[in-house]
Amino acid sequence: MLQLTAPAWFAPGPRGEPSPWSREAVRDRVRHPIGLGEPEREAWARRRQPEAADEAARWWWSLWVGCRQRIPIGAVRNHDPDRVAVREAGVWLLGKCEAAGVLDRTDAVCELARYELLEPDATVRACLDAIAVSRADVASRDSTPYNRENLEAVNLSRAAKRLSIAAGALLPRVRDRALRAEVEAWLKLRPRLM
Repeated sequence: MLQLTAPAWFAPGPRGEPSPWSREAVRDRVRHPIGLGEPEREAWARRRQPEAADEAARWWWSLWVGCRQRIPIGAVRNHDPDRVAVREAGVWLLGKCEAAGVLDRTDAVCELARYELLEPDATVRACLDAIAVSRADVASRDSTPYNRENLEAVNLSRAAKRLSIAAGALLPRVRDRALRAEVEAWLKLRPRLM
């Protein structure tokens, strides 16, 4: 049986299950770490995080969902201190979701890009850093058949495609010419990627 990675909306586990906490409880819970600095956030999380790994993963995911609902469109372009605090908490929560196994690196970086949590150059750099294969070695529709032997290569190609699309959306606002050139090179490959 051939098994490929699937987008987040098909994901089993914390992302696919309803939250055991009410919306109000999550909203109230996420409000507190938004106003804290990094050390205080970590201390707050240590005191409240469930001990069981699967419960902790659900907890982190629910906090991220609660936080992303507070992120205004174009958050990075608005330097209002409240919005900056929400953005910083969002980056922190995505890191925690990745550490808990709720998101893989590709998903976490795509969320960073989607919600514009970092400056465009930093986001694009994160997207490119998350691509785990070079352009020369990436599997393409022309060179790689869909079969069990190529499963890892196909998944790496799919991740590279998602990350290059996420980076490409930010391209008009990227200042670094080298980053722009690298993203443009990936975007030229995009139609051939899995």
